[in-house]
Amino acid sequence: MRFYSKDQLVKHAFWAIFGILFNAQVFGQSPIDTDRPTQSESAVVLPKNIFQVESGLGISYSGDANQRIREISIPNVLMRLNIVKGVELRLITNHLQQYRPSSDQKRAGIADWQVGSKIQLFSSPKAQMAFSTHVIFPTGSGRLSNGQIGSLNRVLFTHPIGAKQSISYNIGYNNYGTGSGDLIYTLALTRQVNDKLVVFIEPYGDWQEFSNAEVSLNAGFLYRMKNHLQWDFSLGTGLNHTMNFFSTGISWMLSPSEKESSRTYSE
Repeated sequence: MRFYSKDQLVKHAFWAIFGILFNAQVFGQSPIDTDRPTQSESAVVLPKNIFQVESGLGISYSGDANQRIREISIPNVLMRLNIVKGVELRLITNHLQQYRPSSDQKRAGIADWQVGSKIQLFSSPKAQMAFSTHVIFPTGSGRLSNGQIGSLNRVLFTHPIGAKQSISYNIGYNNYGTGSGDLIYTLALTRQVNDKLVVFIEPYGDWQEFSNAEVSLNAGFLYRMKNHLQWDFSLGTGLNHTMNFFSTGISWMLSPSEKESSRTYSE
């Protein structure tokens, strides 16, 4: 009998889930709404009985020349499931590769899993508000794990500005199990170019340990290939610190059969 280590079990489980999702049958009804590619999470909770997967590739460079770190996240995956109206369950997992040129140091493996939910607090044609919270579990590989239980918390807002523009913003607090934690904020301005293409620009930042403020800017677009299928691209840079990144990804929405979905959406 073959025995697996914790890292191997987590890795096998990750790829098994990812493979099942790629081979699942897709039934789209209302247009997909995602948390990608902005740093701002959407204030929209999934409709009842909808399962959604948001996956992507990200490459970032941070730090000064002698402390430069390259990080590749492939794939990074957010899985969302709604079984109760106004509440969705969420799982976030990433496979990371880190490289520090100054010491020729390399790391690769699964990052800590984040398990949480998003709750709709208010929804109307003029504004939407939700609360998002995740618990970080130290399930990651070796030094890629924080080794502590932490939490990520945000209040989410979205407002339309005219027929084709909207503004989304988040305010939150993250605690990684040690220290004072970080305050975070995001502010995304989006414009719908046509029925399929949406562009955005977004300043965002955090106040690390309540003592060090980092401000960044990113921009990009999302393209709805079908009602249930979306491609996105974004890139960003640090405004008062050294950081550059780009990201691209695919998101898809899974729902019950058309007959069952029609009954669900009419409720």
